[in-house]
Amino acid sequence: MRWILALVYAFNDRVSMRQKLAFFPNLTRRGDYRWNFDWSASTVLWKWPAWQFTVSDRLLRNPVA
Repeated sequence: MRWILALVYAFNDRVSMRQKLAFFPNLTRRGDYRWNFDWSASTVLWKWPAWQFTVSDRLLRNPVA
């Protein structure tokens, strides 16, 4: 079981933004979970090359020590 929220927004035909938030509960150990968050922006420079910038964050409720 997991919950995912994904958003894609195109400002125009050259610039776009994407966000993704995912929640993964641990089904065997109640109370443990994991969050994943990704955000990226992309812009096309010419016909095929593009510049991309991405930020990611991961949260693990009970990390391995």
